[in-house]
Amino acid sequence: MPLPAGASLTVRPLLPEQRRSIMLIRRRQRSLSPVAERLWQLALQLGPQLQTLASQHVGGMVV
Repeated sequence: MPLPAGASLTVRPLLPEQRRSIMLIRRRQRSLSPVAERLWQLALQLGPQLQTLASQHVGGMVV
């Protein structure tokens, strides 16, 4: 995810690398809190990009 403008965060790989799949589930006819709704929309928006990035990284290296 992109960092906010002016952010002083640093990304460092964790070793040993661990991978896992996650799944978001939403009940029909139920509303989400505003924060949960934002996360849901962000996941829908960024999902394909994150899958592409994940498939390009093997063993901590970009292929």
